[in-house]
Amino acid sequence: MVLMDSEGGRIHATVKKTLIYKFKDDLSEGKVYSFENLGVSTNGGAYRTTQHRYKMNFQFGSVVQRITNHDVKGSPFHLVPISDVVSGSYDTDYLVDVIGVLTGVGTEREITSHNGSTTKLNVIALEAQGHKIQCTLFGPYVDELNAFIASGDYNNAVVIVQLAKAKTFQ
Repeated sequence: MVLMDSEGGRIHATVKKTLIYKFKDDLSEGKVYSFENLGVSTNGGAYRTTQHRYKMNFQFGSVVQRITNHDVKGSPFHLVPISDVVSGSYDTDYLVDVIGVLTGVGTEREITSHNGSTTKLNVIALEAQGHKIQCTLFGPYVDELNAFIASGDYNNAVVIVQLAKAKTFQ
């Protein structure tokens, strides 16, 4: 998950599978929380959700407390121009937020993973300032796309894709 501080800074936070049961009902998107007893480690590797130099790790003794008298202020998006993504000037080790006009929708497909589970995927095309990218949506995002398309009013629709992994295919 990605957490945002009061100044809009983002940091990657992880919960091990064995601890999901402990925190899953305590966290909700768009709410303000206080955290205690989280581990901190270096944010390294080729797959980093944020550009913060550290990441936080929930532990069994971690405490989550909802702060009810504060609201999330500011935008959760750190938009990067599509031109930066397609030109290669954006560091693809980090996840990216992009915005563009929806210019195309592919055909929905299902893929099967090595463990036998299946998930839906679909590719959408976005354009901004003459630059185009394709984005692959997975799982429930395909269902959201289908519901939106079924509404019939998607001409000049603006789409924000948040925390996406940018890859270049030749």
